[in-house]
Amino acid sequence: MQIYDNLTVQPIGPSGLLAAQTSAWQVGQLLAATVVEALGAGQLSLRINGQLLTAQTQLALKPGATLTLQVMSSGEQPTLAVVESPVEPDTQLQAWRVALPLQEPLPPLLNTVVALASAPEGSPTTPGQAIASIAGQILGSLSDIQAVVHPSGLKAAIVNSGLFLETRLSAAADEGRDAAGIAVTDFKAGLLRLASALRAAATAPALVETDPGGGTVPTGRSAAVPAQSSTPAAALTQGSASALPGLQHPIDASAQALIRQTGAALARLQLNQLSSLPAEHGGTSIWALDLPVHCQDHIDVLRLRVEADERRGGPEGPRSWSVVLDLEPSNLGPVHARLTLNGVQVSTTVWAERPDTAALFANHLDELRVSMAHAGLAVATIGCYCGKAPAPGHSRMPDNLLDTRA
Repeated sequence: MQIYDNLTVQPIGPSGLLAAQTSAWQVGQLLAATVVEALGAGQLSLRINGQLLTAQTQLALKPGATLTLQVMSSGEQPTLAVVESPVEPDTQLQAWRVALPLQEPLPPLLNTVVALASAPEGSPTTPGQAIASIAGQILGSLSDIQAVVHPSGLKAAIVNSGLFLETRLSAAADEGRDAAGIAVTDFKAGLLRLASALRAAATAPALVETDPGGGTVPTGRSAAVPAQSSTPAAALTQGSASALPGLQHPIDASAQALIRQTGAALARLQLNQLSSLPAEHGGTSIWALDLPVHCQDHIDVLRLRVEADERRGGPEGPRSWSVVLDLEPSNLGPVHARLTLNGVQVSTTVWAERPDTAALFANHLDELRVSMAHAGLAVATIGCYCGKAPAPGHSRMPDNLLDTRA
């Protein structure tokens, strides 16, 4: 098949093979073609109706690009015409499509990380202990709830949330700075190290030793270690290689569940990053992130959304900022708070789904008003409601996320 002057295509090759591949084509029929591979010397591998064909072309097309072709003539040498210009793949759109079905909330993984980090210490050379060590580093990088109530502590938590990891690493490289500190303190970097260690463990060969009866048992395993475990943490912290995925053992499924949880958490972080990319053609700026924080003996996740509205009165006018906070403490239930700042004037609204929690917030609104006044803010409105909060007014999910063309 050959593409001439960006306008027509003509299949070439053994006539019998082409006839079999194109026998169902009819004049006037529209075909969707996808570039599979650039073969060099002006040749491309195209997929049309599930068939791979070779095209000679002057078009500069990359793998993944799509174009619409129309059958102009049939027979042993059918001719096709390009009726739509090639479309380069939308990298952001593809990232949305991949991450959205994989993402899950962070608490299940964080509970497992806590269990991993608290596992008994074993040999530092065992994969299980290496994974436990990474889990401990992840927990050590998280901020405490008492720190994030202060501006400096909140800023540090946001910087290390994973939302800006790639930007921070790029800046460090440009400035010739060591990025080791970023890799230790950044939440996404920690999850990436955990995912890498889990994949390495999953592909590690099984280590076996001979038991007194002449059979084989996994290295380091004893009768005191249970044959099964109900949690991924236990599956990875038995202190031996037998507890890791990749070995023929009933607890492999639990370890694989942790791999899936880690991938789901990374997908959620990626969605936050996609949501926080600059808007096309101007518009509002939005930063969406999850902040895991230490809260006494457990980890809470604060869902934070910062939105910069368009400036009032033109480019030089004041900008309105909105901060939306979602959290679900075990003793309070779901809580949603929205703060809007116009200059030095602030408005605050809190929604609590439990009546007792709503009453608790309502009883302390005066304290919040006084604290804001001490911070130099003029309180415009402040209130608390019982029920679910209204849906946010802006969404960064692509409109064309789902392709309905058949």
